[in-house]
Amino acid sequence: PPVSLVRTVAGLLFSDDFDRDDEDLVDSNDWEGSTVLELVSNEIKSDPLNTAGFSHCLVEQATVSQSGEMVVQARLYMTGGIGFTPPRPGLTLAAQLARTQCFGVEISRASDVTPTLQLYRTTTGLPIVVLVEMTDLSIAIETFYTVKMHVKDSFQKVWFDTVEKAAATYAGNDAFTWSPGISRNVGGGSQPGTFAKYDDFFAYSSNIVTVTGLASGYKAQVGTVTAVEAAGTAAVDIAGQTCPIQRIKILTGSGVLVESIIPVGGVFGGDTWAFTEPWVQDAEPVGSWVQD
Repeated sequence: PPVSLVRTVAGLLFSDDFDRDDEDLVDSNDWEGSTVLELVSNEIKSDPLNTAGFSHCLVEQATVSQSGEMVVQARLYMTGGIGFTPPRPGLTLAAQLARTQCFGVEISRASDVTPTLQLYRTTTGLPIVVLVEMTDLSIAIETFYTVKMHVKDSFQKVWFDTVEKAAATYAGNDAFTWSPGISRNVGGGSQPGTFAKYDDFFAYSSNIVTVTGLASGYKAQVGTVTAVEAAGTAAVDIAGQTCPIQRIKILTGSGVLVESIIPVGGVFGGDTWAFTEPWVQDAEPVGSWVQD
């Protein structure tokens, strides 16, 4: 049989590229209870006319959730002059957040023009807990940035355009069930006509890609990162990369390429891939005989 590298466990939990309804402004009825997010120009955009209160939104398939750990990744964009008020403990959520935990991201420019990026968790009726807040980012307006966030028990970390920017310990994460989410906070200081946009939204189960069935000393390479097998399995940490990753390779211990594939849909954290090498059956001895 030929060399085989097959995905046996899918790490992707949710994805949305928003590539629909791009000719009209569409009220986001397919987003849970949101009145301040709408689909436009192949992206999802916060309502530029909404200046009252503050709002959160879970993605359409928010029932896709995971207990204990999740990675959320998105491309974010903001216009100039945004005056969001960052979430803070003590605010009560709108009734639309009726499910589990929301693990979300907000990118904003506060009234003092300090860019902030926040990773938060929240539950309906309970205070928002800001897990990570960064104010040292160099954020240009009208520019897309890729933000990736990883949360699990007693841990959270954020990458900004693949560069690790913040990590923190927060024991309150323990044993939560996470659902991916996008926030639009339009509290005091908001300016009509400003908005934020989100695109290419993914949620996946971890930052580890597992490859099984490897011979002793073999290596698995996912994107730019390589891991050596241990007991036939390689665990590749893709923390500094964004998904989907386009290529996965199998190498011998000396670096000789054994297999390289570009899988449909790409590779995501939490994937498990099973590797099978070809085998050759021993040939029967060749001889001759003479009939009497």
